[in-house]
Amino acid sequence: MQRLVENNVKHLNNEMKASDIAAYPEFDMRHIMTLKPLHTWTDDETRLQLDQNRILQPGFLHVAADKLLKAGRNTKQVWLTDFAAMSPDTAIYFHICADLITHYQVDMRSIHQVAVEIYSELKKDDSIFSFVETINKKLQQEEKEITVSAQHELANAYKTLHPDTPEYNEKLRDLVLVATEKRRKILTDSGILDFLPKRIQLLANKKGIKEKPLFPRGKNTDYVFLGASSSGKSSVAKQIMDEKEKSAYLFLATDEYREFYAPGTQHHEDKKTDQAFIRTQDSAYLIKEIIQKQLLQPESLANRPNIIIDGVTFEGWYQTLLKDNLATHAIVVCLSDIRQAPLRAHYRAATATHAADRWRHVNTTSLLTGHGLASSRLFDALPVNCEIPVYDTHVEKGAPPVVFMKIVNGVDRRTIEISDLIRTGNFLGKANANVLADFPGTLYFDAQKAKHRFTYDSFYKAEHILNLATAGAKTAESKPAIVTIHYQNKPSFTLSVSNDSKLILTIVDKGTFAQMLMDPNRKQLELLKSILMLLAFENSHDAREQVSVLGKTGAFMTAMKTLRLDQYIADQSNGNRVRCRHAS
Repeated sequence: MQRLVENNVKHLNNEMKASDIAAYPEFDMRHIMTLKPLHTWTDDETRLQLDQNRILQPGFLHVAADKLLKAGRNTKQVWLTDFAAMSPDTAIYFHICADLITHYQVDMRSIHQVAVEIYSELKKDDSIFSFVETINKKLQQEEKEITVSAQHELANAYKTLHPDTPEYNEKLRDLVLVATEKRRKILTDSGILDFLPKRIQLLANKKGIKEKPLFPRGKNTDYVFLGASSSGKSSVAKQIMDEKEKSAYLFLATDEYREFYAPGTQHHEDKKTDQAFIRTQDSAYLIKEIIQKQLLQPESLANRPNIIIDGVTFEGWYQTLLKDNLATHAIVVCLSDIRQAPLRAHYRAATATHAADRWRHVNTTSLLTGHGLASSRLFDALPVNCEIPVYDTHVEKGAPPVVFMKIVNGVDRRTIEISDLIRTGNFLGKANANVLADFPGTLYFDAQKAKHRFTYDSFYKAEHILNLATAGAKTAESKPAIVTIHYQNKPSFTLSVSNDSKLILTIVDKGTFAQMLMDPNRKQLELLKSILMLLAFENSHDAREQVSVLGKTGAFMTAMKTLRLDQYIADQSNGNRVRCRHAS
């Protein structure tokens, strides 16, 4: 991790040597299979899944894996986990894990071992499997109904397929199998929940394991950590929360659930691979699914533990959980330098010792795409009625993450406070990253923009900062955002949108704004000037044309005159409200 990823511009020609790329193995992970719909798997990907995916190993599912995959692919199923009914043994173990996560004060790294111990105790009593007979009888009773439903589905999906043909009969058999396993999955979960929680409670009490404290609705204090993979959410969580208190919280973090695998399958876990992502993804999702169903029950919503959400996005059902909270502490975590993302992901996979992260490499294109979307879709899904600090984990070794932006996400209006203009520009500028980059120097290289070979310059960043003001509207009734840029801990100017869709620059503090215009930091000054030129010249294309014709200084002075700010540097005597370009 000590190696500094450098942007060697000298390599930015079309004659890069293989040795240049080989020096950056973290950019050479595009063979890693990523999350994709089942019906799009190639034959090679299907074989890879059969070899690596935990839930496709012998004994995990009720139906043989190859038979289930064939049925799923033949009937164009989207997600394997939708119809992956676990065997009774596996289902009981996974429900134990989910119950420990949800209700008991057990460290996440200890849950697998505790779950195995409880599972071993439960298996001594054969009566725990009595629910299986009930499920089989229920499915026999529903067999005709399932078949008729499959026939209707087949008729709608394949209108030209005639009954009594081999192809029709094959698809019908596969549809019936998929539908049966979907139903078996539901019945299995229900049957286990009828008896398991009380059994776990008795065994947990014997082990001296405490239950998580419960709070009535409206009295919870929850934490939400959002950020792209390898952005550093764990580092920020350690800075904000006391590690000793975490076991009292319910962890909603799918990546943490990768730790759990069925008893007796250690041999599969020990098979070294760089495809641990698909090995662990579906099993982790199955546990998350069990927890989600439990939490959304009325009795759980009325009385539940405090929650820590750790994820890439804020899923819709989270809002149901957090509604009417006493306090929701939401934090966005980012990595302003996208060059570090592949390096961090590669280092984690190579050095981690626990099952959640060991050998879990991430597809390079997916990783870079995720970081780009984290910047371009920052406001797509955030908790409502929260003040949300945005942390940058790209800091000197040993230094704490830095807050460079705060978002107050109100119901009707969003306000944004920017305390570090450079970090904000770098973070938002990641939206322009080249996701096909094969080494750091090509991350912002765009062959389609022949005139502007790089997409990290200050005009690109300035455009994204101005877009913050127009990204505030969440609904048709919502008001645009108000963006305040601070300088040396003082508000300098704001960006907002008028009723006639004009971007408005408002000087908050004339002295502070004037100091910004004389900032010795070249990068910050260049970004500020780019913001002002974009406001004056309407768009980045026209701004660049002005720079090309007049030079940087000439274009900037013209912009200041257009904005009626040309006297600002000299005597600070100008008014403080300027109507600028149309908001888009």
